[in-house]
Amino acid sequence: MTNNDTRIELVTTVTPEHWDLLLSADPSKKLVQNYLQPGMLFAQSKDGHPIAVMVLQELTSDKLEIKNIAVDPRFENRGIATKLLQDAVHFAKVYHYQQLQIGTGSTSLSNYIFTRK
Repeated sequence: MTNNDTRIELVTTVTPEHWDLLLSADPSKKLVQNYLQPGMLFAQSKDGHPIAVMVLQELTSDKLEIKNIAVDPRFENRGIATKLLQDAVHFAKVYHYQQLQIGTGSTSLSNYIFTRK
């Protein structure tokens, strides 16, 4: 997917730049490793460098969870996190998940559950 001069892609190799973003949202590297391994890491990049990340993890065959979402502070307040959330909802619909929940440590996001109707 493209968004102006940025791209959102599934990440197959986690770089130190990805780790910096992941750990900005969840400071426990051990916990991140635990959900990153079975999860799917998506990154939005600009000029070849990640500026935002999101980890999705399948909980059951019909339930998907956002485990981590982070935006580089230099790119905050530009709608990037909103776009990542929209992409997560789209992904859930395309792959027939009935529920998408947010399981991040952020109190501003953790209480939301999206249910497909």
